[in-house]
Amino acid sequence: MAQIVINPADPDADYALIDENGNVVQYPGSDNGWMTPVGSNPSTVTFNNLNPNETYTVVARKKGDSTIPNPLTKLPDGNQIIANPGDMADAPKYVVETKEGSIVSVGTTSVGNDTYDEAKAGEVVAIHADPINANGKNFLYWQILAGRAVGVSGKITQADYTFTLSNSNIVLKVVYEPTKVAGDDADLTETIRGGSVGEFGLTPDQIPGLAHELTTPLDRSLIGTNGATVEYKVVFNRETQRQMRKQL
Repeated sequence: MAQIVINPADPDADYALIDENGNVVQYPGSDNGWMTPVGSNPSTVTFNNLNPNETYTVVARKKGDSTIPNPLTKLPDGNQIIANPGDMADAPKYVVETKEGSIVSVGTTSVGNDTYDEAKAGEVVAIHADPINANGKNFLYWQILAGRAVGVSGKITQADYTFTLSNSNIVLKVVYEPTKVAGDDADLTETIRGGSVGEFGLTPDQIPGLAHELTTPLDRSLIGTNGATVEYKVVFNRETQRQMRKQL
């Protein structure tokens, strides 16, 4: 018989295997086929008792995510692997991207660009943001725009920052002091409620135009005449179907 080993595996994910006939491979103790990685440095998942030379598809979900009970729903995102005796799956490659900043290195590879598509889970990613951007605005913080990485959340106030990549693509944006279309535009911030970091977000180039459109003539009067601070907040709120029905 053959086996497939995911090494390294993301300890914050579950994995499942689907055979050539579209059936989820079941294992004792699994959650409908979902297997949780074991061990550390690195964590691994082993699928045993497979048919040699048969093509299987490895799929993943966030650890314990009950909204994805059936591995078949993740089939389009899976990685196909041919099982051979003692086979070990090549680690999948992920995309690291920055907005308004740059990737210094991933693992032992120097990048010096804003996108890198050969990253692997467990590699250390180094990113850089200029202290002052081309518009003369000061650096405030990094923030995840899409994707995730274990232990990385909130506002990252170091312009030069390193983190370990999880089994996920990730996009990080740099937030500078706001550049306004008009001097009397309101300020604009964003917040996430009922969702996870990396599920929602505005790209930096969206913020000035949106703030300009939201600012009313009364706002401009308050800002220009009274020196008031007017702020709009974009709230990203993911609600379940049950919550939506209650509101209706």
